[in-house]
Amino acid sequence: MTGALQGFYAPLLLFSAGIAALVAAVAWRRRPAPGALGLFLLESSVLVWSLSYALQWMLTDRGPSLFWLALRDFGAAAIPACAVVLVLDYTGRSHQLTRTRMALLLSVPFVGVAIAATDPLHGLYLGGQAPVMSTFAGGLLRVALTLYLLAQIIVCIALLLRAVLNRHHIYRLQAIVLLLAFVLPFGVLILERAKFHLDPMINATPLVFAITGPLLAFAMFRLGLLTIVPVARDRLIEDLQEGVIVVDSQYLVVDMNPAATLMTGVTDASIGSSVEDVFSRWPDVIKQLHSLLEGGGGTAEPRALLDPDRLIETHISPLRRKDNELFSAMLTFRDVTERATIARQLEAQSVALSATMERSILVLAAISDGILLVGQDERLLGCNPAASRILGANFDASEGTLVSTLSHLLPLASLAQKAAETAAAFTEVFQTSEGRQITVEVIPLFEAGSGEAQTLFVLRDETERQGAERMQRDFVANVSHELRTPLTGLSLLAETLPQAVRDDPEQVEGFVSRLRAEVRRVIRITDELMTLSYIENLELGIDAHLVKTDLSKLVNEIAEGAAPLAAEKQQDLTVDAPAGLFVTGDETSLEALVGSLLENAIRYTPTGGHVTVRTQAEGDSDGCTWAVLSVSDDGMGISAVNQERIFERFFRVDKARSRTTGGTGLGLSIAQRAAELHGGTVEIQSKIGVGSTFTVRIPVAR
Repeated sequence: MTGALQGFYAPLLLFSAGIAALVAAVAWRRRPAPGALGLFLLESSVLVWSLSYALQWMLTDRGPSLFWLALRDFGAAAIPACAVVLVLDYTGRSHQLTRTRMALLLSVPFVGVAIAATDPLHGLYLGGQAPVMSTFAGGLLRVALTLYLLAQIIVCIALLLRAVLNRHHIYRLQAIVLLLAFVLPFGVLILERAKFHLDPMINATPLVFAITGPLLAFAMFRLGLLTIVPVARDRLIEDLQEGVIVVDSQYLVVDMNPAATLMTGVTDASIGSSVEDVFSRWPDVIKQLHSLLEGGGGTAEPRALLDPDRLIETHISPLRRKDNELFSAMLTFRDVTERATIARQLEAQSVALSATMERSILVLAAISDGILLVGQDERLLGCNPAASRILGANFDASEGTLVSTLSHLLPLASLAQKAAETAAAFTEVFQTSEGRQITVEVIPLFEAGSGEAQTLFVLRDETERQGAERMQRDFVANVSHELRTPLTGLSLLAETLPQAVRDDPEQVEGFVSRLRAEVRRVIRITDELMTLSYIENLELGIDAHLVKTDLSKLVNEIAEGAAPLAAEKQQDLTVDAPAGLFVTGDETSLEALVGSLLENAIRYTPTGGHVTVRTQAEGDSDGCTWAVLSVSDDGMGISAVNQERIFERFFRVDKARSRTTGGTGLGLSIAQRAAELHGGTVEIQSKIGVGSTFTVRIPVAR
């Protein structure tokens, strides 16, 4: 029995090598598929192992040969490494096969050959024994190499067992076949290691590959191994609402999810069939599939596949490797019935919106303010009749009028450019050649979706309102002017009256004193009203003469004039205003500003108090430089409630005290209007019983 088996050993080895060569050739032809390269390397290693065994058996008459031993051990050592490559690639772990790891993995067989070839020098491979046909004898390094290779086989078996438990049924059969292809040689190797063998001179493990080769061939041709591969299983989620069918490069259905069955009626029994058979009821789908796949993918028109009331949209996505080689395609089926319904609803809403827009046009036509909408290309997009009336020109927005043609009326183009640059709304006032005053509110807009810049102009004819306000200001100015002359005469009369009346000098003297005080008060009100009227005219650009003025010098001069009043109340007046702090403004209004604040502080600070006036330059975070004027006192202070109204005209915190001090309630209003006229502000910091500080900030002259 043993001799007969030895006589057939070489032919069986050659047969095993032939099967390995055929499987390797098929795997090479299908090398783009996952696992194909690993299978090619595995079967090539089996070919080397079986063929070297056969040649050694036939050519050396079973005698010792270190050359044949090194060659067959190279093939044997390469098999587990190639198996690891195959299994990792097949189970979707190819990303773990980096170049470094691949090099280390495949370098082990070469290291084994080098150790075997140099055994006469160190004796660690054969353990001092001569080369024999059996693979069971050996030294320490050979045992270590064998254990390492067995560990690799165990890892491959574990990964395939996991695949058997988790795969779809058709992939489970593939995994089972691959598992058998590893388990059978591994089992025979274990039995022979346990000395359960027919002949000590014969290694039966290479012969087992004569069985595993046909198994792999069965898996390739019947189960679609390397053709039907789980390339998209990780991407198919079972509860995905979209149906998914995966087709390989040969137009075979290789995977699908339950939603695809619900939408198309195609069951998983069609896996492995061609798309021509699966979609035979829809030849136009097949045609579009070929067209879209060859053209790089795309979306097909929605169609009713099973239910005429349901629209199904098909999207085709080619799946490519890193080298851009096409190996599969994914068909996604999406139910767009609801989307079509929404589209119809949107169409209905569009009709309703059109009606709303028509009503809006009617509303715009009734608005007295002019409305102009200008596009990014400086063409008129819309307007209302009031705009034509205010501008005194007839134009039609539907014709896309260029706003440059309206430049003789308003500089709309430059205003639109300014709005686009600042991205903020602003207001400009223009006076036409006919003397009409038009206020233009410029609002930058951005069209939703396209992001195109547009500009909205709101025009208001302020001619009549401004005229009425001007008449009111003129009236106040004229009345003040007319009242001043007789009131001055009354003042002179009051001064001479004590000499004429001698009957009751004390009573007459008190009467005359009060008369003189009231007359002075009326004159003071008249003066301050005229000051306010003057400042308001400056705000409107009337009689404006802005010049470079030394604010510190002005403060010193006014403080010098107010010194007698402070001395009369025994107050300490301190002035800290270094010369050289210039602002651009109207000197008269600046004098009114400083005088009002200083006089207000002196009047409302008790006898023996302190008043301090300071000027200085300060910069801010925006790079602007301000001239800062501060007037501080240690008077009675102003409550937080009254601070909100302190700048109103004729508002007085204590009216009874105002009569005593001669206050009119116009001084702080004059100060605020004068500061705003010069582009500045007035702030107050005050505490009851402590005092107040008024701070004015005006831009420094450039």
